Amino acid sequence: MDPEKAKQSSGAWKIVLIIGLVLVFLIGAYFGLAWILRVANGDSSSSSGISLGGSKLSDQALVGTWESECLVPDPGSKWAEKHKYVIKSDGTAVHTRQDWASTDCTTTEPSGTITDNLKLTIPSSGKINMTFTSSENSRMDSAQSSQYTGQTLYDIYKVSGSTLEFGWGFRGDNLAYGGKTGSSDADRFDTLNSFIVYNKK
Repeated sequence: MDPEKAKQSSGAWKIVLIIGLVLVFLIGAYFGLAWILRVANGDSSSSSGISLGGSKLSDQALVGTWESECLVPDPGSKWAEKHKYVIKSDGTAVHTRQDWASTDCTTTEPSGTITDNLKLTIPSSGKINMTFTSSENSRMDSAQSSQYTGQTLYDIYKVSGSTLEFGWGFRGDNLAYGGKTGSSDADRFDTLNSFIVYNKK
């Protein structure tokens, strides 16, 4: 074989090999960087509980079933109530309030039941907005029950281990809300309700 042609052929293969190696490196770098970013984002969202997008509830510590004890505000009365939240990772939730007129939660059937379907959003740490998507009250007809549909309650919350507190709700010691009604962001509840404490089930 002509030495000059052999040299040219060898040079061409070297160029093809170098181009191939460069392409392999670039493809590997692209997928490697994509994987690193995915892992970093996953770690960030799981450690902080903050969602990076989509409809996921931004604080996953809220997800689960939470129930209060039987609450009897007046020791001289059998009137009582019990609350329950079932919160999903997509921010949908169901709140149930049962009350007993004279049996302090000791009968299977309560005197009345309110069931609220909610959409929860977290505007910032410790704040929660609850938008009523539907509501049913066993003491009211459907028109009366649906009067809160579409309305938003501007509240606060705190998760401590296996307990959850909100600001809204009846307070057994009749502590005032400081004039807050939760009807707007400016009117957001700003003290936690220590009477209704939810325990994770």
